[in-house]
Amino acid sequence: MKAQEDSIKFWSDAVGKINPMHAVTAELIPTAKKHTDEYLRLMETSCRRNADLVKKVIHNQQGGDGAGLEKRTRDWWEASMEAARDNAQDLASTNLRVAQAWSEVFKKGAQQSAHVAQKAATAK
Repeated sequence: MKAQEDSIKFWSDAVGKINPMHAVTAELIPTAKKHTDEYLRLMETSCRRNADLVKKVIHNQQGGDGAGLEKRTRDWWEASMEAARDNAQDLASTNLRVAQAWSEVFKKGAQQSAHVAQKAATAK
């Protein structure tokens, strides 16, 4: 009976100490804030590109005597494709960095949890 009580106490203590979320809690908030700030900067850059593109369209329409319409249309189209490409590249790059950072946070938490579990197991 005593052995069972000791065994239950040991596993209760060990399981109580093993909490992967507890192991990474200190990193979760700063990591989330950092990535939120990064996405906000990305959105700001994208909005600025799009606003510049709209300004370019408006500016080109003001000289609208019809001459050079094909060139203005081609220039606008190329600028819009460039803005879309840049926005997509920035988003993909940001998503990759965010995924890698979160992966590291959770990997670190899992390692810390494994270390705590190993320490608890060797303590008995």
